[in-house]
Amino acid sequence: MDVRRYELRWTHHQSTVVAEVGSLYRDAALVDVTLACEDQRTYQAHKLVLSACSQYFQGLFARHPAHQHPIIFLKDVKNSYMLKEQLYPGHLCWYFQKNTAWKYKFDHVIRRLVESGLVAHWIKVKTEDFLGRDFERRQQLQDTERDNQSLSLEHLQGVFFLLAMSWAAGGLVFAAEVLRHRCRL
Repeated sequence: MDVRRYELRWTHHQSTVVAEVGSLYRDAALVDVTLACEDQRTYQAHKLVLSACSQYFQGLFARHPAHQHPIIFLKDVKNSYMLKEQLYPGHLCWYFQKNTAWKYKFDHVIRRLVESGLVAHWIKVKTEDFLGRDFERRQQLQDTERDNQSLSLEHLQGVFFLLAMSWAAGGLVFAAEVLRHRCRL
């Protein structure tokens, strides 16, 4: 019986998922929970994202799975900007006016972080986490460590062939010099 194996690979799965979660946030698509704050503001969110960010939400949604679109009232939460922005992927950005005192202090700290190599290290770690290359690199290193072999005659036979040919050429040159010397006498 001829058995064939077919694989479907998604090499950029993690980066695609992160990008799509960000677009779901921007488009407010497929929301399935509403968060209500004390300042009467409501925010649409995704159960999956809230569960991934908080064990409290994960337990709450697991205990009450029958609710299709629950409304969760958050007591003592008024800073609603921080609430939603910190749950979804994004970046940090600061704006400074020209010649402000904070800009120079901030630049000094950033320069020290870059010069110490911390920024490069953080970028490397996050890139490897994001793309999953650290796991692949470790697997490759383990495979190459297993492949290390001691050198044998088979690996070095080319060197011995060169040595034998050099000796043969040296012997021929020596024999030619001896014959030439005898012919002159």
